Amino acid sequence: MFINANHARASNSLSYGWTPISAKSSSKTIVEALKEQGYDIEKRPIKVDISREAIEKYKQMFQSNKQENSIKVVYGQQQPPKDPVTYGENGCPDKEDFVDHLDYHKMINRKLNQNDYYFNPYVSMKDKTFMLLEAYGKSYDEIVKGYENGTREKYIIDMDAEGHYRKVTMEEELNLLQEEFEIKSNTLERTILKTDCFMRRVDAENSDKWLAMGITSLGEAAKSKAFYEQMKDEEKLTDLKQKLMDAANLFISQYQQFGGRRFNVVV
Repeated sequence: MFINANHARASNSLSYGWTPISAKSSSKTIVEALKEQGYDIEKRPIKVDISREAIEKYKQMFQSNKQENSIKVVYGQQQPPKDPVTYGENGCPDKEDFVDHLDYHKMINRKLNQNDYYFNPYVSMKDKTFMLLEAYGKSYDEIVKGYENGTREKYIIDMDAEGHYRKVTMEEELNLLQEEFEIKSNTLERTILKTDCFMRRVDAENSDKWLAMGITSLGEAAKSKAFYEQMKDEEKLTDLKQKLMDAANLFISQYQQFGGRRFNVVV
């Protein structure tokens, strides 16, 4: 998600007296507030003087289409308008070979996107936590095996390095993977869980109405109610993120002992 100020337009509400003013828990327009103070805006219009310099600054801020004048906010962090390297040119590796710290590794994300069940509200949290852990475990194994056999070579932006980039180490990649897993775990608990519970409840509560309108079938209406009752306990789930992080730490411990041959962690 980003906010782009290039195409912002100034509101015309002030010139028409529509801007609300809060006073003593009431909403009044500027015109009403001024009339109460004995000022007749119809006979004595308000004049606002704006300097040419201020107008030019305003134009530069809100009307410029140049990339360098845009403001982008990515999850609370300001994103530079231009990459410090030219990917795929002058010996620089391709963009897909970079591990961007702001975008995170996205290895888990790519694996989850291949599984439609992860985003289905009628798939249980138990199954989704396993899918997330499995994606983490496979990504972890992929990184470790790649460095062990010498086939993995990734890069990261580093403004202090020559060319503003350098190779990453296995430990750096695993740390980025851990950060991505933590973000995914947090999203599962704070967003996906709540959204799934809400959608199942809405389906169940509206199933009879939708059946009467011909939007759904009798079987689907009955199924919505049944699933809602069966999965209602998920509304009481807590500490999902912490349980996932504990499970990931257990996986790392098992991996260091047994390698990728054993994957036996549950939430």
